[in-house]
Amino acid sequence: MKRTAFVAGCLGLLLACGRDAAVVEPGWRLEPAGVPGDSLTIGDPLRVRLTGSFPRGARLEGSPWDGLSDQWSLRTAREPARRTVGDSMEVWTQEADLAPFATGSLAIGPLPIRIVLAQDTLVERSDVLAVEVASVLADSSEMADLRDIKPPIPLGSPRWPYAAAAAALLALAAVAAWMIRRRRKREAEGPPLLAPWEEFRRALEDLESRRLPETGDWGRYTLELGWTVRRYLERTFGEPVLEMTTGEVRGWLRGMDFSPVRESRMLRWLDRSDLIKFAKAVPTLGECRELMGEARDLVRDVETSRGEIPAACEPLPAQAGVEGAA
Repeated sequence: MKRTAFVAGCLGLLLACGRDAAVVEPGWRLEPAGVPGDSLTIGDPLRVRLTGSFPRGARLEGSPWDGLSDQWSLRTAREPARRTVGDSMEVWTQEADLAPFATGSLAIGPLPIRIVLAQDTLVERSDVLAVEVASVLADSSEMADLRDIKPPIPLGSPRWPYAAAAAALLALAAVAAWMIRRRRKREAEGPPLLAPWEEFRRALEDLESRRLPETGDWGRYTLELGWTVRRYLERTFGEPVLEMTTGEVRGWLRGMDFSPVRESRMLRWLDRSDLIKFAKAVPTLGECRELMGEARDLVRDVETSRGEIPAACEPLPAQAGVEGAA
């Protein structure tokens, strides 16, 4: 079941991910990936690239290219590429070959982007790419200079060059397929995962650095905080918490071997979070600070009881992004 987690005016994804402070530009951008040498006319292919970002673990629902207007036709869409930026965000890129079926000043977009994580759904829109399409009809002076059609070229050459070329292409395709499989295998292995509490700590630092409550974007702030807590619980206890509804999470918590106090704190935190996400209660900056502080205390309590945090490790961060702003 899909739910809209926050207002439709939240169109930008602004982030400064990880300790390397990699910067991802906000929003979903359309840009040409290849332009014909001459002017673009009806039916000519135009390669376009769509790039955007979303929280790690999310996915796109459907194809953004389904939102093209009738003036454009989708020829082919390449396989999307995803790469992780920092500790909590991913950059999504896809190229597609389009063909115009009108002349003049045309526009590609805005395309609808549906981002889904668990039961939460966010609809964003891309920017607009302006394209000029020339008419295929020339003026009268150019029409008068048209030449006759050339006669067909006789085919009398031997066939062995074509066979040699086909064999060479097959060999190149085999080498390319082997290189692609090797690269995908290396990408699948990837760097070692951080410990759940360390990933949670870095995600909190990233969320604080964006100062979303101070800009009024408390809906995204609450949603990403809930995703961060769910991912920590999923990685720590090996249960698909990110895919559970809130009611299923409550039932799972009651079945865990938690103390009554810890279970009550977690259930109370879920109730406060849902009140903001789904009942659209507008929190103050102080309530946003308290919500993150309670999440941090819950994780510290779980990790301390499990003995997973080394004594010399860096502590979980204090809420500094909105300190003193209430």
